[in-house]
Amino acid sequence: MMWRRGKILGKGGSAVVSPTRNNDLLLPSLMAIKSAPVNNSQLLYIERELFSQFEGCPHILRCFGDDVMIEDGEQWYNNLLEYAAGGSLADRIQSNGRGLPEIEVRRYTNSILLGLSYIHEGYVHCDIKPHNILLVEEKDDLSMDLNGKRRKRVQKVVQRLLT
Repeated sequence: MMWRRGKILGKGGSAVVSPTRNNDLLLPSLMAIKSAPVNNSQLLYIERELFSQFEGCPHILRCFGDDVMIEDGEQWYNNLLEYAAGGSLADRIQSNGRGLPEIEVRRYTNSILLGLSYIHEGYVHCDIKPHNILLVEEKDDLSMDLNGKRRKRVQKVVQRLLT
């Protein structure tokens, strides 16, 4: 896989997130890469395992795999994630200033509840907040809903599993 890390988008206690451009035709050309030094990557590895269990839900961020690379002499473990071009729900609320239109609130609430329902079949997400709800815009993507029916989605809301 050939990809290069971009400018850091965010930094948490255990990992950094950067945009990634790649030339692998089997993957999106723009993704997010969540990285941690290999010697401190246990949570990131667990997150990858969780993502693999939620692959069928269109309301949860997609993970395209993992990778290990050497950068500046240090080994890094990386999760290759769907890029959330819309930022976080907190960003969206703040940019609007006067609250979100009701139609957006309904759409986000519906998607959040569907995603949480899927996660809560086996896990409890203990950090639900607008900063952990990511907005992914997809204009011409056909996907499956939770009932297995094809539908066209314009925007979906996804949750970060671990931060």
